[in-house]
Amino acid sequence: MSDLPAQAQRLLQLGIEHQGLQPGGGAQILQLVDPDGNRVVLSSVVA
Repeated sequence: MSDLPAQAQRLLQLGIEHQGLQPGGGAQILQLVDPDGNRVVLSSVVA
């Protein structure tokens, strides 16, 4: 994802809860849980 902060905000607007962006080894990561309880992790390389 090229603009992970914007996507994180959009998810909140859609009612999809998450803990916010977190650092992760040269990247930003965004973790959320789907309705079945599966963890979904989105990441974006920090330039």
